Amino acid sequence: MTPEIKIKIRKIGEIDFSNHEIPEETAQIELGKNLFFAISFSYFPDFNENTFSVRTHVKYSMMHQEKPVLSFLTEIVFDVIGLSEVVKSGTRKNEFEINNKFLIPLVSVAIGTSRGMLASKTTEKRIGDFPIPMLNPQHVLEELNKNKN
Repeated sequence: MTPEIKIKIRKIGEIDFSNHEIPEETAQIELGKNLFFAISFSYFPDFNENTFSVRTHVKYSMMHQEKPVLSFLTEIVFDVIGLSEVVKSGTRKNEFEINNKFLIPLVSVAIGTSRGMLASKTTEKRIGDFPIPMLNPQHVLEELNKNKN
């Protein structure tokens, strides 16, 4: 019999935000051509507290510009009943294996939450015209895992 896993959001927060305006002389801005989007995730299970934190890092950069146009780091802390059933600690410190079926909905919540927070922070800025794209969390995780190897 598979134990029941219950998840609820404990806390949502912003860790870091920086925004360097898109230069005014950049007339035509096109996502994927001269404006680039990247997203990554970090995970922090706490078996003593039965929490699992997902940090989402969103970055927008312009071609030929050293500093990113925007960098945004958020964190969602989830309470997880049955955490040890879906996250297995490894032999070394900070090493763990996460069940993808558990991770996909959390990443989905993290993407949507970051999108809303970022939209609010970039209202009336040029970068605000480029919200976080609609992403399939399963595909995002597959791509991130592929790039790790």
